[in-house]
Amino acid sequence: MILEGKGNVQIEVTPVADAIKNNRPHPEVYLQFGRSDGTVGRLVKCIKLETGHVLACLFYRVGAFTVNVIFAQAGGGWESLSATWHPRRSSDRFVITDFRWDEPIGELSD
Repeated sequence: MILEGKGNVQIEVTPVADAIKNNRPHPEVYLQFGRSDGTVGRLVKCIKLETGHVLACLFYRVGAFTVNVIFAQAGGGWESLSATWHPRRSSDRFVITDFRWDEPIGELSD
């Protein structure tokens, strides 16, 4: 994801690679889980805000399930990350989001 988005967005690869190699969470990488529209595929979106902060999303869709890997650069004021999961937030519960493109996106209740 980082290398694919490198053409228009700069993300430092070394800290992410070190986190993976050392089996520890990266402070700027979050996961989001959700229902999908039944398709299979991958979508990468990387943007740089006017503030200079980077947000990158990698959606993996496999049938009825989607995983979104999010890189949210620190200091970007990412209020919408409340629907994501990160291991450093030990009180977090998984939130299942609706990623079906043909319906409104929102959180699903149990």
